[in-house]
Amino acid sequence: LANTMPAMTNDEYVALKTDIEANGQHESIKLLDGIILDGRHRYQACRELDLQPTIEEWTGNDPFQYVISVNLNRRHLSNSQRALAAANVAVLPKGANQHTALAASTQKNAAKQFGVSTDSLQRAKKVLAFGDQAIIDLVKNDELSIARAAELASLDKKKQVWALKKQDRETLACAAELKAKRGE
Repeated sequence: LANTMPAMTNDEYVALKTDIEANGQHESIKLLDGIILDGRHRYQACRELDLQPTIEEWTGNDPFQYVISVNLNRRHLSNSQRALAAANVAVLPKGANQHTALAASTQKNAAKQFGVSTDSLQRAKKVLAFGDQAIIDLVKNDELSIARAAELASLDKKKQVWALKKQDRETLACAAELKAKRGE
């Protein structure tokens, strides 16, 4: 369930790890049947710092809703990241999460839970189904909007990669032009 939410960016993870090293682990890692429900990044940071993580078994009623609630309220996810997470939930096969009836969530319900439009969720589903992994990763890292990612996902895979490279070149050229104008 924790994997329905996007991973932290490298900068976010480094900040978390630095804070845990300086101040200790404030939030316990929650397990459900021995699997991390919440706290995968805290667990990883503690292990890398050679600290014994604080772990407890989660005892609520709806683990799926818990994961959504703590992540949407604690993390600053963009609309595109939330849409991708909602799409991950909307495509879960029936019975994928035996702990809640939300396993076969409708698209409308998933969109509502994640605070996105059904159009954004549809675009995210398209990206997951047809997008190159590089495009999906850019959305997960909030470096590409779900709308632009869906446009790219409508191309064949080779053209998707080409378009990403072209976009990078154009972005770099614009940045260089702006720097030149400012005299940097």
